[in-house]
Amino acid sequence: MATFLNKSFSYILLILTSVLSIHFTSYSQGIASDSLLVRNFSSAEFKVASFNFDVSLDENGVVYFANENGVLQYDGSFWKIIPIRNFAGINCLKMSLDGRMYVGGENEFGYLERDSIGVFEYHSLRVQLPDTLEINQVWNVVFRDNSIYFQSYRGIFKFDGESVRHIDIKDGWIFTINNEPYVSVFTKGLAKLVGDSLDYVDTSFLYPLDAPFREVPYSKTKSLILTEEHGLYEIDLYTKQLKEWDVSSNKVFKKHGIYDGIVWDDSTFLISTTRGGVFWINRKGDIVRKLTENEGLGNDEQREFIRDKRGNLWLTGNGITHVIFPNLQDTTNFKAVIQHLEVNDSLVNVNAKTLKKTLHENGPINSLVFNYSSPGFDKADLQFSYMLEGFDNKWSAWNENVKKEYSHVPGGVYTFKVKAKYNNELISPGSEIIIEIPILWYRSTPAYVIAVFLLIMIIWAGAGYRAATLRLKNKQLEHLVNERTMELVAQKEELVVANNELDHFVYRSSHDLIAPLKSMKGLINIARMEPSKEQQEQYFSMMENSILKLEDFIRSILEYSSNSKEGIANEKIDFNGIIDDIIDDLKYFEQAEKVTLHREIENIDFHSDAKRLKIVLSNLIANAIKYHNYRQEKPRINVNFRKEGEKVLLEVTDNGQGIAEEYLSTIFNMFVRASDASSGSGLGLYIVKDTVEKLGGKISVDSQLGVGTTFTIEFV
Repeated sequence: MATFLNKSFSYILLILTSVLSIHFTSYSQGIASDSLLVRNFSSAEFKVASFNFDVSLDENGVVYFANENGVLQYDGSFWKIIPIRNFAGINCLKMSLDGRMYVGGENEFGYLERDSIGVFEYHSLRVQLPDTLEINQVWNVVFRDNSIYFQSYRGIFKFDGESVRHIDIKDGWIFTINNEPYVSVFTKGLAKLVGDSLDYVDTSFLYPLDAPFREVPYSKTKSLILTEEHGLYEIDLYTKQLKEWDVSSNKVFKKHGIYDGIVWDDSTFLISTTRGGVFWINRKGDIVRKLTENEGLGNDEQREFIRDKRGNLWLTGNGITHVIFPNLQDTTNFKAVIQHLEVNDSLVNVNAKTLKKTLHENGPINSLVFNYSSPGFDKADLQFSYMLEGFDNKWSAWNENVKKEYSHVPGGVYTFKVKAKYNNELISPGSEIIIEIPILWYRSTPAYVIAVFLLIMIIWAGAGYRAATLRLKNKQLEHLVNERTMELVAQKEELVVANNELDHFVYRSSHDLIAPLKSMKGLINIARMEPSKEQQEQYFSMMENSILKLEDFIRSILEYSSNSKEGIANEKIDFNGIIDDIIDDLKYFEQAEKVTLHREIENIDFHSDAKRLKIVLSNLIANAIKYHNYRQEKPRINVNFRKEGEKVLLEVTDNGQGIAEEYLSTIFNMFVRASDASSGSGLGLYIVKDTVEKLGGKISVDSQLGVGTTFTIEFV
């Protein structure tokens, strides 16, 4: 136990030690009259948070620790973390006789119970209480009269096996004295818990952050009572009155702070401290042995502890310490235990009582892994020997492996045996389990006979079938050759057309690229000879027009290339945004300010390629500006986007010059201009049609010379 202040300090210390701790396993011998072996385990070995508050054992000698990340399990071979609801940190745990492990921690308490395959499963009792009830940290678990008490400084929670009841006692620590439940309350004293009420028996110990928290039996008439900062007290078991134990060691305990204590043997008690390690004292209160950081402990801050079945000591705190007493060893429980069985990477239910296990795999056994340990004995002191009878010919050599994997084990009955050797001397009894692996039906003798018969029948039938199919294949091959020949002829004709188009494109492109350059070259020579600045400005303007034509033609080529190569995007289209971008691009067009653009855009959930749609609309609107009739009163362009039935229509209409009827049939061809006055590249409408078709639509034109033109794009 520790006061609320000390418990809070532990969390701060945990954060610091997680960053600054040095991980090691150390051994030291020779303290007082008996030799000791001190083994420190750090978070580098158990792979979770370094701080542990409490410790408990199960019937097999497996050790469990209350860790900041959950319940930490160690069977001598394997470390394993068992997470709790909401991954709460654990402050206390206690194993019951029925194999349940009751735990309390950060705003959480409940119990762990093994499921059908022997794996611990957590059951929260916190969920029975309102979420609004403030619990904070649960620090202690006490068993009494078929009830379990969970204690925090916000209240005590009693579990009767079915339901949880909140006892509203704050700032109190529950423990037992002479097997009766008592609660020590800060600044109020010591009281017996009667039902849900407190009957105060001693009010002499009144400190704001300290109180009695644990009983250590001393005699039939008195017990020792532990306090954190005020040393050891003694209590009269009849009057229940407290008084300070007048012994020399109390000065040491007041200096270092007490956390836990037990009866070590008939004449000795063991006390752990938060600042000075652990101490053994005799019945007179004299210190007869101490174990500190200087004598091999990982550090002097020690918490709860427990003696295992060998008589050795497990200490918790910042790390875990195992103190072994070589001269006091009880090895009667030394055995090798098969802890886990993994079949094809899945856990199978086995435990120490399992004698035979029949596997029910539907397929082959690709991997069979046996995990074993000797609970209470660390793997560093052990060697193992094993064999799979029916598969192996003999026992393996002694080795330090704590698991054995077999691959591709055929069906049959096998017996896996394992034994352990301690310190190269003591050999444990053998532990074994019979494994029955089902023989797959397709690997049985009848299956092989049937397979051979079927194979013969298949070969006989296959020979006849092959002769018939060869004749059919020959005819199909002849037909296929004829089809492929016709396809090649057609492809050749398409290539000839494509080559002609390419030649035409190269010729026209070269001409349209060279013409503006030649024009600029001539204008430059004329401008050099012209002395008049006004005339030179006119030549510069003509050069600029040539550059703009060249720029427009190159842009058309790039749009054509981009449309041919890039994949089609599928995104929601914002037509208003596209039109706004086009207006911003074309606002410097000659006489663009004289044309009014109207738009009628329906709110339709339409997905397509925004970049390509911008190319289409930009070309159509740009042409409408270039070839408009600026002599009329109201030059305009209308853009209409709407849905008609299953169709989506996009229309661009102008009241401009219009297109002569003789040009309408060829207007979408490459390098075709709609009038002799056209100054464009002749690629614009070709790119528009090609782009629309790539988007899955089709385009049509309706025009009347002198009246106007309407381009209609239809998407289905």
